[in-house]
Amino acid sequence: MALLAMASARSPGLTTAALLLGMSWPKPGKVIVAELDPDGGTISGRHAANPDPGLKTLAAAGRHYLSPPLVTSHLQTLPAGVPVLMGPASPDRCTAALGALNPVGL
Repeated sequence: MALLAMASARSPGLTTAALLLGMSWPKPGKVIVAELDPDGGTISGRHAANPDPGLKTLAAAGRHYLSPPLVTSHLQTLPAGVPVLMGPASPDRCTAALGALNPVGL
């Protein structure tokens, strides 16, 4: 399995680029776009979607252990067919969720 991380400080368009990469991934069903930006909420805001389930609910459920089935149970699929781990709508909740997952190695 491949893992691709995209990161940049204050880079407009990075979330869009990650979504486009997810939509064009050559192996359907083998890609997840995870919104781990500490500011959070970009994808759910653009798509008028509820951010839950997502990173916040995964952090609550996976504080001690993460497994592939646990992660996939917190994904949402966008209309374009891309599975996304939505970031919380506010920076404080996103930072807290990332902090809760840190002990398990995220």
